[in-house]
Amino acid sequence: MNYSGKSLPIWKKPLFWAVSFVLVAATFIGILFDLHIWNPTPGVRSSPSLLANAYMENYKKGNYDALLALKLTDQSETEEELKNNKQMLQSAKINGIKCVDKYEGKSFACYQYQIDVSDEGISTLRKGENPRWLYMRQKSGNWYVEGFMTCSPSPQETPGKYLQAK
Repeated sequence: MNYSGKSLPIWKKPLFWAVSFVLVAATFIGILFDLHIWNPTPGVRSSPSLLANAYMENYKKGNYDALLALKLTDQSETEEELKNNKQMLQSAKINGIKCVDKYEGKSFACYQYQIDVSDEGISTLRKGENPRWLYMRQKSGNWYVEGFMTCSPSPQETPGKYLQAK
């Protein structure tokens, strides 16, 4: 087209498309960060404290699928067990969770929590304070949840320190 001396419309200028591309790309990357789909920072499996925080956040929210993703993959449950465990976790009304003690070794970590429950629902938790121990192991450089138990670890698993209910 010949504009005979008139300036080009903005959408026909290369600078317009370059700026538009940068803005769209920045927006897309921001969305990926918000959705936790892409994040160049180390993940929750890089340390036991990050893993424990992620696990307990999802435990309090009742997000059983996220809890399964943080566990060791060789621990499988049947479809019926998955359904029952999900219902039990989501039925409890958790007021708060606090870490009261922890042990971090080279390839084993254990955090002791007190879980404050106002309504146990159909879960194994009871109304009031519930002590629980989150067991984590390091495997191939990543940390995984091994179990969330009602009993403390043995002295052999936590050398020099024995976590007990307080």
